[in-house]
Amino acid sequence: MRSKNRSTFAFGVFGRAAVWGVFLLCGSVLPLAAQNGPLTCSASTSTTRPIRASEIAALVGEIEITCTGGTPTAAGNPVPTVDVQVYFNTDYTGRILGTFTETLLLIDRPAPASQVACTSNPNQCGWTGGTKGPNVFPSQSPALNAVAFYGIPLDPPGNGGTRRFTIRNVRLDVSAIAVPTPPAGVPITASVSMTTVSVQNPNLVVGTATAAVTVQVMDATSSAPVDGTTGAGLPTCTGGTQQRIANLRVTPIGPSLLARTIAPFTATDVSSTPAAQNLVNTVYSSDSDFYNPNFPATGNMNMAGLAQYGTRIQATLSQLPTGVTVWVGTVPVTYSQGNPVANGAGQPRARLVTTDRWTFAPQPATTIIDGIPVTALTVTNGNATAVWEIQFAGNTPASVDFPVWISYLANTSALNPAQVRIQLAPVSADRTSSDDAPIPRFVDDATTQPLFSLQPTCTNGSITVAPSITGNGVRFSVDGYVYTTAQKFNWSAGSTHVLSVSSPTAGANTRVIALGWSDAGALTHTISAPGVPTTYTALFKTQHKLTATATPAQFGGVSANPASPDGFYDANTNVQVTATANSGYKFLGFKGSLTGATNPQTLQITAPATVTAEFAVIAPLTSTISVTPSTGTGSSPTFQAVYQGALGYQSLKWVQMLVATATDGGGQPYCLMHYDVKGQAFWLYSDTYGFFAGPIPAGTHSADLAGTDCALSTLQSTVSGNGLTLQLNLRTEFKIAGSRNIYLRAYDDAGTDTGWVQRGTWTQQASPTQQFGVTQATPTGSSQTFTLDYVDPAGFTGISKGWYQFLIAADSTGGGLPFCYVHYDRAGNGFWVYSGDVGFFVGPVAPGAASNLLTSSACSLDVANATATQLADRLQEKVPVVLKAPMSGTKKMFMRSQDVLGRDSGWVQVGTYQVP
Repeated sequence: MRSKNRSTFAFGVFGRAAVWGVFLLCGSVLPLAAQNGPLTCSASTSTTRPIRASEIAALVGEIEITCTGGTPTAAGNPVPTVDVQVYFNTDYTGRILGTFTETLLLIDRPAPASQVACTSNPNQCGWTGGTKGPNVFPSQSPALNAVAFYGIPLDPPGNGGTRRFTIRNVRLDVSAIAVPTPPAGVPITASVSMTTVSVQNPNLVVGTATAAVTVQVMDATSSAPVDGTTGAGLPTCTGGTQQRIANLRVTPIGPSLLARTIAPFTATDVSSTPAAQNLVNTVYSSDSDFYNPNFPATGNMNMAGLAQYGTRIQATLSQLPTGVTVWVGTVPVTYSQGNPVANGAGQPRARLVTTDRWTFAPQPATTIIDGIPVTALTVTNGNATAVWEIQFAGNTPASVDFPVWISYLANTSALNPAQVRIQLAPVSADRTSSDDAPIPRFVDDATTQPLFSLQPTCTNGSITVAPSITGNGVRFSVDGYVYTTAQKFNWSAGSTHVLSVSSPTAGANTRVIALGWSDAGALTHTISAPGVPTTYTALFKTQHKLTATATPAQFGGVSANPASPDGFYDANTNVQVTATANSGYKFLGFKGSLTGATNPQTLQITAPATVTAEFAVIAPLTSTISVTPSTGTGSSPTFQAVYQGALGYQSLKWVQMLVATATDGGGQPYCLMHYDVKGQAFWLYSDTYGFFAGPIPAGTHSADLAGTDCALSTLQSTVSGNGLTLQLNLRTEFKIAGSRNIYLRAYDDAGTDTGWVQRGTWTQQASPTQQFGVTQATPTGSSQTFTLDYVDPAGFTGISKGWYQFLIAADSTGGGLPFCYVHYDRAGNGFWVYSGDVGFFVGPVAPGAASNLLTSSACSLDVANATATQLADRLQEKVPVVLKAPMSGTKKMFMRSQDVLGRDSGWVQVGTYQVP
């Protein structure tokens, strides 16, 4: 138990083999720990389900409260009760069933035949010791975002037993916090509490709300989307009769198109009788959740968890031209060679129904078109609605497709395209728990899309209007109608018409620019229709981007003639590309869209082009060549630094690499690594102590080269020389985060000093401090051997530096209670134990030595059987301790270290432990 009067630890520092500071407790010896209640309960959720972000009454995952321990109620005595409350991060919207809601709590995961519902006041459904009563309880909603179960019997299960409360049928308004939906989704959370008993792990994520579907308007063969501005373009010269124009496609993202229950599909015009869904710890892929039709009808308990219907898809059509008739398929289809075929076994099944949100009422087919049963929609003031209900989602999630046909008279036209909004349904504004709101229900989050346009064109017209090129977003308009390809018109001589064109949105490497019209008219101008066949052409030009670069950039440059301010050139333009080397360097050749060493060269721009001019050093000079990687982010990179000696790499005296904000450090911690070429050893400047640490040869297992900002793993660092070039592979470990520049420097026998030369940038991330782990045979006991793992930083494993600590206490400060505190000095190979009786650490004693020294009133360490072993990547201690009576109760376990690089991890909780 945690005391209100909390003491803190004041920690010193252990050196290699001796104590540099003293570990003290502020105050006197801690008091004995109070006994903790033996009944413990924790919350969890393991059966989370996909959640549709636009849903107002969305089902979330099952919540379970697991209790262990305690003393079972004596036979014949009333079992004590608790109230269970769950709060959510959005409003509760489950169905109201009389006094209660449909959200249920089940005790001990009862099998369907053993489920007994409490249909009255829960206080009248109590248990007595040795005799169980009802095990299914309804809830109430005490707040907009909460459910509560009152008077639930909680009989402690005793040692080795388990009591479980399982909560099902939780529906929430996720749309209030999840629309619009970010790509990663929105977590839906719950907070669980009980009266008289605290709940461990009370805060849960019961699901993640994500986008449920994508919707598209496809062309008549379902091979490609319709035009995003006009929809399907239809000529009106001759009209059309029952012409298939488009396909409405809904694609589920995961299992989001659901049937009412898991009952098998029976027939297209029948809603299958709801199947029982009464198993706990089971996710049902349906719009209903936990549903037991055998529950009593009292309070509508036999309706709990049952949805009114399966997921519905609603298509709302608007701006339909006068006189147009619209048909839609009554069932979903699959396209074969561009023709629709009604779905069959194993495929998604759905049925066109009336918009009545309470019943499954199929709309009768009015005719057959293209082999598909269809219904003519009722059009009112240019608007019509079609609703389909999912009856079977398919063996695997798949798109559902509904074809659309229209009939229209010749010369029927409308400037604005007919539009459609496709979404999950029904759309509702009811965001509360209710006894009459539909389940499921959704917010209106649809986007309007063009469906079709009746355009005043004619396939045999004498006047042609066409673009000079197609694709890349090319469009033009005639009398306000937008087109992307050549169109023909039957215009009366002398009638006037408006032609208009504009440049489409530019791409990254190709763009199209509108120039005007073939009749020399402006981008937008009016024409008078001639009496003879004529073609008007919208003129465009295409431009492509030329990207020209030099590598290495500091060795030279590259230019283009004619020059372009943004790199774009008209298609087929001839551009002369010239490479120019800087002093001391030479041009080697072109790569990319140009090749070879000829300079300059001419490139015809027929597509986006990339040209790279490569350069090299003319004569050997003492210089810094490169660092790889030259840019990036990380905590443990290996930098490849390359230097050149004028007379060979042996002529270099020393080379350096500096990772800093500036060459003078910039007032920030920095990493300065030095390699003595003659002495063949590394040094590292310690900004902490003000001098270089070293020398350490490459390949040596050492952690001595460390400063405030970084450390160098000499074990994993290598040096190689070949001809003029010296290469260092520097395995670096950063301790501090920050943005830095990378500088190289070289000094040779002739006294040539390159000075600092920037060769890159790096975003440092602080490498993680000590990783810990603890295991033991059992979660409780007064005598226990704890296996403690302290993972070493890669490249610095097994080095005898640092210290390692293990604490069993109410909290990391001791919590004002007795605690067990073990310290291991890695350099000195000795264990210590803090004694609250004397106020300091006692020790050291080497592992395996027979000694009674390491003991206190809280615990003792059996050092004779203690070990400290170096494994491949970690130090592993086996610490046998005896935990004494003052330690009794639930305690936390903490680990701490100062690792081989001198970093103090601070206390990290690694678990809990029950001391008898």
